[in-house]
Amino acid sequence: MAKSDDFLSQAKRMGGLHFCPQTAEAWNEIAKILMRHCKTVEHASRVIDRFLSPGASEDFPTPGAVAQAARDTPADPKLDRPDLPAGCPDCEPYGGLWRDGKRGGVERCGCARGLKLSALDAIRAGSPELRKGGMRNAADFAKRAAGDCE
Repeated sequence: MAKSDDFLSQAKRMGGLHFCPQTAEAWNEIAKILMRHCKTVEHASRVIDRFLSPGASEDFPTPGAVAQAARDTPADPKLDRPDLPAGCPDCEPYGGLWRDGKRGGVERCGCARGLKLSALDAIRAGSPELRKGGMRNAADFAKRAAGDCE
């Protein structure tokens, strides 16, 4: 079990950013946010990496921004930048992410790339609709997310 000191150490990696917390209480609040929203210390580390990556703001993030980054950063690094098959002619005009929807707007494509993206969407949401896209059980769902699409 991770200790609060582990999350505090992760938060303090941002100590070189502008406008960082000046009191121990403020640092502890950031650590509490990480503890509340991150599944593991490794997950917290990946959240902090986003704030320290090239091109990120040099200002210290707000507590709300830290919480949002934790929600937006998958706990599993494989979900962060998954290997995806190429898009089909329907979704390629949208960068392989979407296709024209049947009722207007856009939707995930039915090609191998679209099915994998749908599976990843459901995993990230934490409450997968296992029957969507022909996935009848968790094993099928995990296979699709891992890239074992047919």
